[in-house]
Amino acid sequence: MAFGLRIALAVAAALGLTVLFVFCFKHDPNGPASRVTDAHLGDPAVRLYEGIVYAYLGSSTVLSAKLFWSNRRSVPPGPLRAGVLCLAGGSGLGFVYTVYRVIFLAQQRSQAQVPGPGTFDPISEALPAIAILLVVAGLALPPVGTLARYARDQYALWRLYPLWSGLIEAEPTVAFGPRISRIRDLLTLGDRSLDLAHRAFEIRDASLVLRDLGVTAPSAAGWPATERAAGGETERARAEAAWLFSVLHGSGHSGGGPATPPPPPDARTPAEEVSWLFKVAAAYDSLRVGGRGLPQAYSPVREDAGRAA
Repeated sequence: MAFGLRIALAVAAALGLTVLFVFCFKHDPNGPASRVTDAHLGDPAVRLYEGIVYAYLGSSTVLSAKLFWSNRRSVPPGPLRAGVLCLAGGSGLGFVYTVYRVIFLAQQRSQAQVPGPGTFDPISEALPAIAILLVVAGLALPPVGTLARYARDQYALWRLYPLWSGLIEAEPTVAFGPRISRIRDLLTLGDRSLDLAHRAFEIRDASLVLRDLGVTAPSAAGWPATERAAGGETERARAEAAWLFSVLHGSGHSGGGPATPPPPPDARTPAEEVSWLFKVAAAYDSLRVGGRGLPQAYSPVREDAGRAA
């Protein structure tokens, strides 16, 4: 019933606006289009026409502002919430414009003989322009935020790919899905947040499997001093990257016994884990490209193989 009433009111308003514009307005074919209303603001037909318009505009903007503002905390922080706030601000400003125009029109007199385009009011021009900009920003922020998150996730996946690829080849049982090429991975569309989380889990799980299996790297004496240090996070990341590189790509060691891997990291949130793996992956890439910081002639050793011998 309420829906049918709203449709009936909309149809009645549309018919009333059409009849007023066609049959009751003073049309000047030689003047600008704005003279149809702005130059005749005091006429009863124009007042009724503007009254219908602003009744609908005022009710729609105030309801929209209330809807967006009341739901601002129901959306996660970030571009989506910022967009909802912009929509609430644009709708609220639209209601302010409606109230201002009603007061402004109530003070006008008929100006049929005034030359030019009609009555100009800077506030009436500025308020709807700002409101429209806020609405456009509110509609644009969520997709822009989604695109930025997609680009950020793609960059993270590209950075982590070499380390992930080497570990998955060594321990394929920890993979969540089939292994794909780096270019195909870059061209994958859609939300990559879950893929990035999977990749971080796979890297961490593979390194933990290597620890549990007793895989050892060369003696720490063969690593650079900064990689042996445990005082800073960067140094610890380089030490872990050197151990992983030695395990995956080493070819023997000329002196010194095997060393245990770096201790497993503390519990981290997914964001902290990705940030940490960035440091490990950067150090791993420098070793993979430059081949520096690794002992010569090393072959990975497993504790269980040593005991069997």
